Amino acid sequence: IAAVIDNAAWNLKTEIFDKKLYTDAAFRTISFGKEIANEGLHRAHDTQKNFLFCYSNTTKWTSDESLPNYFSRSRYEIRDVAFSGHLATHSQSNKPIYVGYHSSEDNIANLDDKISFYENLKALGYDATLHVINKQSQVDGKFIKNLGHGMDMSIKTLILKELPPLLEKLSKQKKSKVKKQISYKTDEWIYSFKEFGSKIIAKCEKI
Repeated sequence: IAAVIDNAAWNLKTEIFDKKLYTDAAFRTISFGKEIANEGLHRAHDTQKNFLFCYSNTTKWTSDESLPNYFSRSRYEIRDVAFSGHLATHSQSNKPIYVGYHSSEDNIANLDDKISFYENLKALGYDATLHVINKQSQVDGKFIKNLGHGMDMSIKTLILKELPPLLEKLSKQKKSKVKKQISYKTDEWIYSFKEFGSKIIAKCEKI
């Protein structure tokens, strides 16, 4: 990956896992179905509000530590792009350019977490720029339409705005031979990823 254009993506946090805060928004992207206090149960009215539909997610994971598909800390870490150990490992490989946009009023993805992530990227030598949208005057109704999560942003405008300068930066970078494989080690597993033709091969090895 040469570059990342980020609009309001949120970062997982290992302390959320350590405290078993399963109702946190980060865990909802993984979901344990109805296993934890109906966390995965969703309700929706039909257009006439005569019916209430209830549905829930299904998942391969469980919070039961006695089962082989327990969603362990190791399995959490590999999904946490901000995890410091993995960032340090990744920084020894290629360093994608990061450009991000985030609203100060985002009630889903925490701005402080995003700022911390970009600061960590910079400390590791990444070219990383975060645009914080925190004023109503920045809402132009075309590119940025509000200050909520995602800002109802025009993705087409975002790409047209950020892709040309990214391509220019990339064209000026020195060409270096980058190993097309990387491994991330956790207490439980080693996760390896290798580029093979047009595919990415993933391998999990138990320690």
